[in-house]
Order: sequence, then C-alpha cells, then structure tokens
Amino acid sequence: MSGFSQIIQSEKWLFMATFICSLASLILFAAPAVQHRMLRPLRNRADFKDMATRQILVGVVMLALALVLAASLVVSEVFGHALGISVATGVACLIVVVWYWLPYRQRNKLCEREER
Repeated sequence: MSGFSQIIQSEKWLFMATFICSLASLILFAAPAVQHRMLRPLRNRADFKDMATRQILVGVVMLALALVLAASLVVSEVFGHALGISVATGVACLIVVVWYWLPYRQRNKLCEREER
C-alpha cells in the first residue's frame, strides 16, 4: 500500500497491534484442531476439552481486540480520529453484548429453570 508510509507513527503501532491480535486469534483458534490430531488417540478428553476451551476463549479476546483496533484504524484514516474512536467503541460494545452478555444472561436463565 503506497500510502502506508504517510500515516503517522501512532497509526503504524495501531496497525501492528491489529495484525498481531489477528495472528494470535487465528493461531489460538487452530490450535485445538492441530493438537487433537497430534495427540491421537486422546488419553484424557476432559483435560483436552478444558485446554481447548481456554485457547478458544483467549482467541476470542484476541479477535475482539483485532476487530476493535481495525475499526478504529480504518475509520480514523477515512473520516478522522473522533469518528474512528466512536466506531471502535460501538464495535466493542456490540462484541461485549453479543459475545458475552447475551450468553451470560442465557446461562443464568437456564440455571434458574434448573433450580425450580
């Protein structure tokens, strides 16, 4: 991209953080599949599932960071920093609601039903 050299230093750091978070999320999402093949046959499925779940959840956090950073970077470059920060904040709120709050709420409802 020819314009990359023209962006300010802080945006270059933002770009690198976005890139690193993206790579980390892809590595963490792929890890359970690769590990499953390397560990065949699985000796301890419960431990493997716990490890895979932790890796996937950390991957989700890395993906969420990458999405927020990417939204900030792109919108800031096109429309300015104020709108970039606003859009990134909106993306972060949407991720928190859809990925964390809704499942948390659903799990609590299921637990309440089971207790009855």
